[in-house]
Amino acid sequence: MIATKENQGKESWNLLSRHGISKQICSSSKDFTDTEQLAVFIRGVMPDFTIYEEYLTLRSLHGTTKGTDIFREFHATLEEAHLDSTKLFGVATDGCPSMIGANRGLQGLINKWREEDHLAPVTWRHCILHQESLVAKSLNMSNVMDVVTTTVNWIRVNALNHRKFKKFLADTDAEYGDLIMFTAVRWLSRATCVKRFYDLLPEIKTFAEGKIDIPQLGDKVWIADLAFFVDITTHLSTLNRTLQGNSKFCHNLYSTAIAFVYKLCLWKTQLAVNVATAPDSFQLELLDMQSDIELKQLFRSEDLLEFWSRVPEGKYPNLKTNAQKYASVFGSTYVCEALFSKMIRIKNKYRSRLTDDHLKQLLHTASSAITPRFDKLVKAQSQCQVGH
Repeated sequence: MIATKENQGKESWNLLSRHGISKQICSSSKDFTDTEQLAVFIRGVMPDFTIYEEYLTLRSLHGTTKGTDIFREFHATLEEAHLDSTKLFGVATDGCPSMIGANRGLQGLINKWREEDHLAPVTWRHCILHQESLVAKSLNMSNVMDVVTTTVNWIRVNALNHRKFKKFLADTDAEYGDLIMFTAVRWLSRATCVKRFYDLLPEIKTFAEGKIDIPQLGDKVWIADLAFFVDITTHLSTLNRTLQGNSKFCHNLYSTAIAFVYKLCLWKTQLAVNVATAPDSFQLELLDMQSDIELKQLFRSEDLLEFWSRVPEGKYPNLKTNAQKYASVFGSTYVCEALFSKMIRIKNKYRSRLTDDHLKQLLHTASSAITPRFDKLVKAQSQCQVGH
C-alpha cells in the first residue's frame, strides 16, 4: 500500500481513477458478479525526481454509482492511505459523466471540497486514449464500414455460411483462414477487421457471387475508399498502441499525438520559450536558465527526469516545483484498463465468491511494482506455518 510515512515526502502526487459507468467505451470494469469496481492508482514524485506509480486500491460499489458515491470512496481512500491532500496536484479519469460533472460529478465535488478547505484547485485530465478513440470514431467512412460490417455479419453470423467460407479459404490457399468481426467496445478491432476484409477481398467477392448482391465489391471507387480506410485505421491503431503502457508521462503522450497530427517523425520539448508569455514567477528563472551553458548541455545529453533532478533547487525553485507537479500527471487510464483485465481473470465463474477484500489483495499482488521484503515479513511472524 502507499500508506507509509515515506510517502509524506512526495513533493506532489496525482490520482488516476476509472470505473464502469461508461459502458459504451469499456464494460470490463464490472466483475463476474456485476459489481461495479472503482480502480485508483497513484503517481508521486520525490524531491530527487524519483517517480512512484502504484496501484492504490480497488473500491467495490455495490449500490449506485453516482458522483457522490465515487467521491465518498475517493475521500475514504485518501484517509485510509494517509495521503497529504495539500500535495494533490491532479486527477485523471476516463471522462464519463459521473466523473466530470460540474456539480454532482466527481470533478465538481472535489473542486467544492478543495474550495471549502481552502486548498489549491487540482488539474483534471481526460484520458488521452479515450480522447483518441472518440476522435477516431468521428471519421465519417460509413459508406465503407457499413458494407464491411454487413458482409462480415452475413458470413460469420450464419453458421452454415461460416463453415462453407472457411472451407473455401482453405481450398483456395488463402492468406488467412477467416474474417474478423468488428466489436465497437474493442477500440482496435475496426482496423484489424477492415484490414483482413481488404486482404481477403477477392475470395469474399467470389464466395458472395450468386448468394448475395453486394455491388460495392466490384466498384473500383469503393475499393479505393476501402484501401484508404485500411491505411488510416492502421495508423490510428498504431498511435493508440503507442499511447498505451505503464509509466507514460503526459508530455510524452502529447508529443506522440502532435507528431501523428503533423506527420512528424519526432517532437520534443524545447527550453527556448518566450519568457514574456510565461507566468511572472517563472520569468526571472527562465532568463537565468536560458543563459546557463552547462544546463543547456545537460538538457541535450540527459533524459528529461535526469535533467530536472540535477537542476539546482536553490536557483530555480519555482521551475523545479512546477516540473515535479507535471511529472506526476497521468495522461491515460491504461493502467486501470490493464487492472480490469487482470480482475476478469481473477474473479471468474470458478471464483465468483471472492470477497471484496480478497479481490483487492489479489490485485495488489498482480499489479504492484513493489518487490516484497520477504525476510522482514518472515521475521515478523511469531510462528511460521509448518507442513502437516
